Amino acid sequence: MKDDIGTEIDIHSNDSIQYKQFLTLNVKNLNVTDIVQSLPYLPHVGGLLNAQFSYIEKGKKFIVHSKAEMLEASYNDAELGDLKMEATYLPDTVANRHIVFGKLNRNNVEIFRGGGIYDASGEGSIAGIRATVKHFPLNMLESLVPNRMAALRGEVNGQLHAKGTIESPVINGSLSLDSASAYVPSVGTMLRLDNKQVNLVNNKLTFDNFNIYSSGKNPFTISGDVNIKKLTDIEADLHLTTKNYELVNAKQSRESILFGKLYLNLNSTLTGNIKNLKLGGDRR
Repeated sequence: MKDDIGTEIDIHSNDSIQYKQFLTLNVKNLNVTDIVQSLPYLPHVGGLLNAQFSYIEKGKKFIVHSKAEMLEASYNDAELGDLKMEATYLPDTVANRHIVFGKLNRNNVEIFRGGGIYDASGEGSIAGIRATVKHFPLNMLESLVPNRMAALRGEVNGQLHAKGTIESPVINGSLSLDSASAYVPSVGTMLRLDNKQVNLVNNKLTFDNFNIYSSGKNPFTISGDVNIKKLTDIEADLHLTTKNYELVNAKQSRESILFGKLYLNLNSTLTGNIKNLKLGGDRR
């Protein structure tokens, strides 16, 4: 099926002696913006989509593979660049396992790679999931910031490994930022985040004097742990300190909700379950 502007969708089935079934769906030059605008309640997604989806069945096994690229992609009016995605799903019905692998490129640079095995026997468990983020641009996350309240810059790098059950996985890994910053126009503040690596060991995320700077020399320092026992049960035990921290430095404008200068002194703790955090200590 092909229209006058070059959009093309076709399905091929190629049964043979080697494969019980070989089904391929190809999509070329599909303007995603036109599709999304015609459907209610969908986010603003834009770009030109080219994709191929394959279903291959051989004997009692099958595999699903997909390749897609979105040229000049956007989400909620934030430009994401040219994105390329590849994913594979391979179920093992004999061992009752599911194997998944995928990767994401932006402007021909790989920024994410991940995959793993889920064992569906018994109560179900993660036999091993690994994910790597490399040179992931933070400005891609601006579309997730409510009302575009902050402009993000810099990159994030990290790796993650998980195993155990879905409800209580054991997670290890690390995360580091590279020249990361966030500008908040409503208060005229530019925040610069530490490049120091943050480690996640047996579900415990540790901050070792992690600094956040504004326009002054004095940092806002975070120390302590966040314990991710379960994804629904997260405990914090953090120490927050700063002295003469310039929190606001803005002239009056249409964007500003505060203007003038505001300094913060803080020597406090942030503890308890994430659903009921308690802030204690001295704050001025």
